[in-house]
Amino acid sequence: MSRTHVLQQPLVVAFVSSLAFLTCRASVLAQSLVLPKGRGVTNALDTTEGNSGFHLPGRQAPSRVLSVYRGADLGIRGSGFTVKSIGYRRDAQRTTSFQEHTFKVTIEMSTIGVGVPALLAEDSFDAGHGRNRTKVVTDKQVKWAALSIPVNPPASFDPVIVLDTPFVIAPGTNLCVDVQASPIGSSSVNSYWYVDAEAFDTSSIVGSTRNLGRGCPIGFQLRVDAPAIDGETPVHAWTWTRSLQPSRTYLAVGDTSTTWRGQTLPLDLVGASGCKLYVAPLIVEATMSGLDARGTARFAIPSVPTQDPRFVGLTLHLQAFVEDPTIGPMGLRASSWVEAKLGQVGDPLPARTIYDSGPVVDDVPTAAVDLAPVIELRS
Repeated sequence: MSRTHVLQQPLVVAFVSSLAFLTCRASVLAQSLVLPKGRGVTNALDTTEGNSGFHLPGRQAPSRVLSVYRGADLGIRGSGFTVKSIGYRRDAQRTTSFQEHTFKVTIEMSTIGVGVPALLAEDSFDAGHGRNRTKVVTDKQVKWAALSIPVNPPASFDPVIVLDTPFVIAPGTNLCVDVQASPIGSSSVNSYWYVDAEAFDTSSIVGSTRNLGRGCPIGFQLRVDAPAIDGETPVHAWTWTRSLQPSRTYLAVGDTSTTWRGQTLPLDLVGASGCKLYVAPLIVEATMSGLDARGTARFAIPSVPTQDPRFVGLTLHLQAFVEDPTIGPMGLRASSWVEAKLGQVGDPLPARTIYDSGPVVDDVPTAAVDLAPVIELRS
């Protein structure tokens, strides 16, 4: 051991000890957590107005809004953060008078197995949840007051909804917050009340896709999200196979749609009447579809694990196939063909939201946005 090492060791011990003290002290003092937070963001939106507004949860009832907040940004340490209440605040950028009203609110939260925000698809609320999905508020009457515009934005967090069941967020896990608003009576209620929100513009860094060809005369559409090179987000592909029973579904991923094994693409799939293979498979992923009414199948293909500019613009070719004995002896029905081009180097998306702003009749949201309501979680 060198003399330099010996001399530095007490300093290292002292430094580590002070860090441990500060970390412990911070965990004791931390009584609230304001979300969303992006990587490198130090403002914590408790002191600044968001750059957007959103109609959760009081623009209309019934309605439903689900947001996923990226756990790696939250700074939670130790044994985790116990949520006992959740607060919202009015959007101070809206000058129109808000209307006081009361809705019944149900809130569900989950963390274990919640995907990164960029994977929050537009086709399912249930798919946004994790395995520990918990109903933390059940049909609680919440008053949304006719609050005036704050003189010095942002507004204070009001209302604050006390959870029926405390919920623990473990360090590093993504957080899913699913808010369902319903009217007190039997009819829909429409009231003007926008909450503060934070929006993220990823249009310049995410990739692009083109949906090409037709796999079978009676086929199905494959949908693909090509991510930015953020070191985290996989290529997300999903499809509605229309299978009425659980069926094995395959996703072929290749680097070309020109030739395969010396033959020109597309190729007729012998034993699958009128169906064609459009891509040259390098890898094939398998999953089950038919577990819902539309036969949804989902795939997450690992993307670049680091922010490596060499992969910017990499083009992938994808096509899905579902087992279907009615199509012919081969028993595979083919999807459309998608060409996906990876995006630019960028940071992971901090939060994303899917919602249904009208009568909620099924699990299908109206839309998805790169935005999240600003919330305060209190311990």
